[in-house]
Amino acid sequence: MLSPGEKLLGVFAISTVCALLLLFKIWRSTEPGLLKAGYSLIVFIPIIGPLATLWIMEMPEKRPKKEQVRGPKGDFYHRARLREAKQRLNR
Repeated sequence: MLSPGEKLLGVFAISTVCALLLLFKIWRSTEPGLLKAGYSLIVFIPIIGPLATLWIMEMPEKRPKKEQVRGPKGDFYHRARLREAKQRLNR
């Protein structure tokens, strides 16, 4: 049987291997250099670092301008209601 210290060492070893693989992925990505440096610092926090880096790196893509809310509060809802009203009139 493995002692608790050996188990912990094994977890740290797996975490380090994952961190090295993620480091390769980080530096091959198209992110700006400052983000790459920040991710590189986070990835080497034992155990939590690789998980946190994966979570942070998977940001959603930017929405097209048509789908972005760019106006006063409620403008998107107002435009949607106008669009629906026009569709009802064209039936």
